[in-house]
Amino acid sequence: AGGVWSRCGFDTRSKPVNAILPTSARVFAASVNPGVLSAGIGGSLWQLQDTSLSDIEVRGLLDAMNGSLFAGTIDGRVLISRDSGAHWTASSVSFGNHAVSTFAIDSGQGLLAGTLGNGVYRSPDDGMHWYPLNAGLDSTYVRALISLTNGKILAGTDGGLFSTSQDRSHWLPVPAMDGMIWSLVQDARGSLYAATDWKGIFRSTDGGD
Repeated sequence: AGGVWSRCGFDTRSKPVNAILPTSARVFAASVNPGVLSAGIGGSLWQLQDTSLSDIEVRGLLDAMNGSLFAGTIDGRVLISRDSGAHWTASSVSFGNHAVSTFAIDSGQGLLAGTLGNGVYRSPDDGMHWYPLNAGLDSTYVRALISLTNGKILAGTDGGLFSTSQDRSHWLPVPAMDGMIWSLVQDARGSLYAATDWKGIFRSTDGGD
């Protein structure tokens, strides 16, 4: 598997593709000018569905699994689509002109958005309002958020890895995982992987504890 790769649909060699989001109907790519492109499953034809995204850079994408899609921009906005990406509107909340780089779903608690310089925000109402959730974080540069199968939320920051407290009111540092965390993923068996800056890849088999 993975032995044959081919470029699909559009050539972005002069632009970064910052994130890819597959949904049940389409695949979305976060890029620069335009900010979001989408294609049918297979990725053969990529299209800009909403021309309001033609002159922005998008860093993060999320499918909230309830009909809503979210896109985080480099200038600190969250864009929301309620119609499968055909149209996008900006949240009324400012994130302080800091890039919105990552999202996560906190089951029963709402949505989380991570920014590069302004920490984590929580939305309890599907993106209508956002509130800071930064107590306990050593760094407000948040590059990765992940919701684990055990219900825990982890944040990968420039100052290490952090886990939500049981009551979701603050963050707790994960021992021995200091330094910059670039990416977090969990596989089908529950193992957690963290990509770091200069220290390689770490794996946890106990939910990041």
